[in-house]
Amino acid sequence: MITCDTIAAIATPPGVGALGIVRMSGENAVNVAGNIFFSLSQDINVIEYKGYTLHHGRIMDREDLIDEVVMSIMKSPHSYTGEDMVEFICHGSSLILSRVLEACLKSGARVAEPGEFTKRGFLNGKMDLSQAESVNLLINAHSQKAQEEALKIIKGRLRDEIKVIKKNIIKVKSHIDADIEWGDTEDLKTMDRVQIVDELNRIERKIKDFLNGSADAKKLVRGFKVAICGKPNAGKSSLFNCILNSSRSIISRMPGTTRDVIESETVIKGYLINFVDTAGLGLESRSGIDKISMYKSKEEIKFADIIIYVIDGKTGIESKDFTVKRIFKGKKWIPVVNKCDLKIKLDEKRLKDFCDGNEYYKISCKKYRGLKEVNEKIKSILKEYETDKIMITHRQREALRNAKNGIANAKKVLNEDNYIELISYE
Repeated sequence: MITCDTIAAIATPPGVGALGIVRMSGENAVNVAGNIFFSLSQDINVIEYKGYTLHHGRIMDREDLIDEVVMSIMKSPHSYTGEDMVEFICHGSSLILSRVLEACLKSGARVAEPGEFTKRGFLNGKMDLSQAESVNLLINAHSQKAQEEALKIIKGRLRDEIKVIKKNIIKVKSHIDADIEWGDTEDLKTMDRVQIVDELNRIERKIKDFLNGSADAKKLVRGFKVAICGKPNAGKSSLFNCILNSSRSIISRMPGTTRDVIESETVIKGYLINFVDTAGLGLESRSGIDKISMYKSKEEIKFADIIIYVIDGKTGIESKDFTVKRIFKGKKWIPVVNKCDLKIKLDEKRLKDFCDGNEYYKISCKKYRGLKEVNEKIKSILKEYETDKIMITHRQREALRNAKNGIANAKKVLNEDNYIELISYE
């Protein structure tokens, strides 16, 4: 990519901090810097500075001192964008950063468009499109797992796997095209139809595995939803507050305190989790508000990845518990028996029947007992979602689907014993 313009932008987020960065990239980035930067340690022109060096000096707007800064210089092609780049490490006042940026613009730069530094890096061959797309994912990572998924792509895992698929497709097509061009005149050892089908089946399976595996990887990035449910007054809100170590939900001895859905995010062992406190279920009520709250609770349970079902230790397992359990049938769930600091009323056989082989946990939200074990159980369930597969964007997913459809069409044409040229076309 050949660009004549130089772009500039504030590279650090809005707000006040110790330091902030103004970044420039382009053919004239060093010249622009030379117009506004004056060294405090060297008496040579900025144009003569070597790449990968730092310089202490002042940013001036004509006669006005804007800030005392450290300037870094990276020369083309060894930079993030592949162009000459300059960064001013300034004091973190938003006013100072704005004035430094304004000085850059006055000296010949223009304001960078959103994502333009990464765009230039892609167009100049410093990264492929999948790596460029993952930069935003890394910037917005809210958990360690999200960060790990983004780094997989930035390190080239997606590119490398797609290269293998592409290489195998080209291999099959090369054999077909060679047979079309010279099959009747030359003694070529090209693939026969059986070998072509076998190879296409392998490629198709690889793409399907890619598409299926990426769904779990995506969950690691966007986070998991854990819904806490149970009968009224079982201690759902107390457990919600204990897990978050915060008084987010109102707690009362009176049943039905929680009417609306309350959500809060936290990170457990690197996993981003959105905990949801739901209204009590299993009661018949004529109240319109109660019906709405139970409907909303059922909706949250429907879209949850994990259910924590809170059993009231004082009342034990009742028929209503079995009624509520039907709502989350087929989902991963964790039974917990609350209020174990009191004299609990439990029929162990009935409890085991209710849990259907799931391990249950005795807890006390009042005494903070058993919560560590519940967190560990959540973590063990989430580890099942970990995969060596790579998360893909919507655009990448569509590209893979198109490739899969092309291969399926080629197989169909092959099975119908059509002209080999049609197979090559697909």
